[in-house]
Amino acid sequence: MRHGKILNVIKIILLLVAAVVGAYLLLKREYVQASLIFCIMLYLGFNLYGQYNFLERQLVEFAEAVKYRDFTRRFW
Repeated sequence: MRHGKILNVIKIILLLVAAVVGAYLLLKREYVQASLIFCIMLYLGFNLYGQYNFLERQLVEFAEAVKYRDFTRRFW
């Protein structure tokens, strides 16, 4: 497994753990800590969403390069 894949799996696990901890803190009425956990969740979510968008753009560019037989592009 590549280094980037391992980091993405860790980010997803952290996001899930943060969601559970945030829900627990909300039930315990610890609003300050829950808001900090929510900020962490937002950061992780936007980070993963940005990586997904980058991958999607790369995939579309690759498909268009194959479609138009553009061999000047390099993908790695």
